[in-house]
Amino acid sequence: MAGETEMTDSTSLFTLEGKLAVVTGGERGIGRALAVGLQHAGAKVAVLDLGEGREAGGFPVIECDVSDERMVEAALAKVNSRIGSPDILVNNAGIDSLQPASTYPTETWQRIIGVNLTGALFCARRVGSDLIAAGRSGRIINIASVLGHVAPSMQTAVAYSAAKSGLLGMTRALAVEWAAHRINVNAICPGFVVTDLTASRLADADYERRMKHRIPAGRFAQPGGLVSAAVFLASPAADLVTGHALNVDAGWMAA
Repeated sequence: MAGETEMTDSTSLFTLEGKLAVVTGGERGIGRALAVGLQHAGAKVAVLDLGEGREAGGFPVIECDVSDERMVEAALAKVNSRIGSPDILVNNAGIDSLQPASTYPTETWQRIIGVNLTGALFCARRVGSDLIAAGRSGRIINIASVLGHVAPSMQTAVAYSAAKSGLLGMTRALAVEWAAHRINVNAICPGFVVTDLTASRLADADYERRMKHRIPAGRFAQPGGLVSAAVFLASPAADLVTGHALNVDAGWMAA
């Protein structure tokens, strides 16, 4: 069809050769898996996380608390000066605190919203504005959650759910605003992924049983299970995909 990307070599649809990706919260868990996956697809990768001056799996780590606007600006300036201008941003940094909404501490609420939502805006704003100024296309991938679509039923996670719902709204808004600049903005919504953030919950056998019952496939994901979705959304194959929330959830949202 007219206007579609024309490629005769199907393998080139999924290559990220020549691209630079920045992954927030990329030292471990989902972020680490996504950084490795993007690198295997051909991209150079830089990680923004709380460490500095070391490497995580071969990736340079630049210190950044994404909820701190000045740190975001400084960290992305370092990426630009040391490595190059990012083509791909993965907003993955996230935290949670499971407490009843009736007594939820204001400070905790603000911290979770700051990291999971406001921090994603800070990073997207800087990368997006640089791409627009340079007249370059790009990709922004926000790691949201099925809890951005539906209420948490297995735990009390009011701040996390609010942040992920907001992230989906931000994804759609940026996708529309930046579509004319060829900057695609999408989200990935995982179901239950076994990470340092969630593994402690599985010590409760009843929780594990109920969670598996909630998931139609009856199994949990590992961080690497999100890699193919991220590579797709970052690649030329997703040239016309923007404003979309891709559920990688073993059937959670279909049930």
